[in-house]
Amino acid sequence: LLTQMPPEQISNRSCSAVLQGYGALGMGKEAEDALLKIEWMLKSPLEEGPIASSSLDVACYNSILHGYCKASKREDMHSAVKLFQAMKTETPIEINTGSSFFVIPPMPDIISYASLLNCYGKLGMASEAEKLINSMMSVGTTTRKPLETDPPEPTIACYISTMQAFENSFDRDAPARALALLQRLESIGQDSENKRDKRSRRSNRMPNRIIYNYALRCMSKHGRGEEAEKILNMFNKAHPNCNGPDIYAYALALRAWERVGKINPKMAAERAEKLFIEMKNLSSEGYLPPLELSSYNTLLGIFARAGLAYKAECLLHELEVSKSSEWNQVESFRAPEPNQMSYNLVIKAISRSNEKNSVTVERAWNILYRLGYPKKGDTSRTPMQLSIDTLNSMLKLLSKRGLAAEAESLLNAMDDFIVEGRLKRNIAALLSSYEATLEALGRCKTIDAAKRAEELVTRMEVVGELGGEFQPSLLAYNTLLNCYANAGMAGKSEALLERINQMHEAGRIPSPPDIVS
Repeated sequence: LLTQMPPEQISNRSCSAVLQGYGALGMGKEAEDALLKIEWMLKSPLEEGPIASSSLDVACYNSILHGYCKASKREDMHSAVKLFQAMKTETPIEINTGSSFFVIPPMPDIISYASLLNCYGKLGMASEAEKLINSMMSVGTTTRKPLETDPPEPTIACYISTMQAFENSFDRDAPARALALLQRLESIGQDSENKRDKRSRRSNRMPNRIIYNYALRCMSKHGRGEEAEKILNMFNKAHPNCNGPDIYAYALALRAWERVGKINPKMAAERAEKLFIEMKNLSSEGYLPPLELSSYNTLLGIFARAGLAYKAECLLHELEVSKSSEWNQVESFRAPEPNQMSYNLVIKAISRSNEKNSVTVERAWNILYRLGYPKKGDTSRTPMQLSIDTLNSMLKLLSKRGLAAEAESLLNAMDDFIVEGRLKRNIAALLSSYEATLEALGRCKTIDAAKRAEELVTRMEVVGELGGEFQPSLLAYNTLLNCYANAGMAGKSEALLERINQMHEAGRIPSPPDIVS
């Protein structure tokens, strides 16, 4: 429609409307092609030279940058940087129309810089974002008169995109650099406060709540609990009088300790518990809203990874007791109710604990009974609040203790529950159920363990041959080989190894025998 309009009737507003449409759909390349066609259409007939200034304003060019950013692809990123650099250095852009003609693009404005930083943020290009934001911040620190070619001072959106780049970056030092940027912002903002110059060009650099939260998101994703707590303290000092961190900020710090737990579970559990207690105290004093179940489950997950069964059970008991207490009837103090994940994590904590006595397993069974799992001799078909994932946690506990008979009984019950419709079928989780039961047989020292494992693998194979959705995995076959090894069945071991090779060559299992086999 635009190409059919007389050139003298085409306005910047009309062109911007077309280009914004491309930009909103993430069609950066198409938008740039359209822009160059429009530039050729609007070329003044009086222009005699091969180079002319752009007929369009910077908003039209920003739509192109926005389109490239929306697509979030590496190849589009290169095109966005190329266009931005051409705008910044006023490098002529060639229009491929058969005749050699170039246009000089307009200088970038704050939206141009923010769009490019947004691109860097989405793609985790921390070094590029850091370099650009530093060039923007350096302008306000000079005493000379600002030049027309100087970059604009960054806005909150620019800082947020930079923090997002650190969050999505794979650089190991990205969290430290994010913290350094935040400290620099605080230092500049503090200088501005000390000078009490409300008209200072630096006054907009004092970090606000959103920037602190994005810095915490970076620490949470990279698993930096120490740095997250440091940012919480900075947040509190910068925004005192109940304007400091909200529940979301504390939850991010708690999740940072959750990821630390993969490396140092005991230390992470200790520090996370202290932070959680602080959150509860702030909530009881009215500074934070009541804690959500996700915060409880995060701490339960940290306890589970560290194998702190007693602490996990105490926290679950707190949820169960508060659910039924009179104190919980007050709406403002309503405690969350435990869900499937809560119980699942407590059983995992028991499984990973170093306690070896039978009472430990009994405590896990009691949790299942509270969720509706039928006790021995109970023939009633009462509804259960159980998932395969929760039962798999129990199977892994039994497997770790070598309690093969109990694991087999639980697996058979799970199959019955699925047939009866009392348990939702989940193929991937059910395969893990069989593998955990086989592992229990592998740790079992009874004479017939190898025979029972062989029957279980055959059962899986029959299910697959009859049209079932799963086949025994290499892990299942390796566990059966382990049972043969424990029983000294060399002949069966060699025969099974050869059969695994044949099944892999026939495409029945994806992996060939590995070093464990």
